[in-house]
Amino acid sequence: MEPGSYVVLNVSDTGMGMDEKVRNHLFAPFFTTKEQGKGTGLGLVTVFGIVKTAGGYVSVYSEPGRGTIFRVYLPRVQESVADPVKPLPQGDTTGHETVLVVEDHVEVRELTSAILRSRGYLVLRRPTAWKRSGCASLMAGRSTCWSPTSSCRG
Repeated sequence: MEPGSYVVLNVSDTGMGMDEKVRNHLFAPFFTTKEQGKGTGLGLVTVFGIVKTAGGYVSVYSEPGRGTIFRVYLPRVQESVADPVKPLPQGDTTGHETVLVVEDHVEVRELTSAILRSRGYLVLRRPTAWKRSGCASLMAGRSTCWSPTSSCRG
């Protein structure tokens, strides 16, 4: 790790922990210890990419039976923000479009769908992504379809 001043975010659990074999592949794309269909193996690799792009580092300490600790080091910013973020205009935040929500975690899928429905959107939900042809047939006659792995127009 480069010398410098960092802000550190610690995330820990008391779960089953990881052995060295798992730790060695932790940030590899599509690596997962979950059963088939329960995870994509993109979560930690995404975190790693974002942190690295910001000039930071991620460290992991874990032992089988003792849980895991992730430490995310992000470079401390010394200078003040020149232009603070301006609030969005208070316009109409409702919609009439059809939105396809693709999310494998039920709670996240349901919450996202409920928020979109409360804003007037017609919401279609699916737990996993599928081939472009499935997207096209589901969205026939609708304006737009999006999933993490493909997009198409109806």
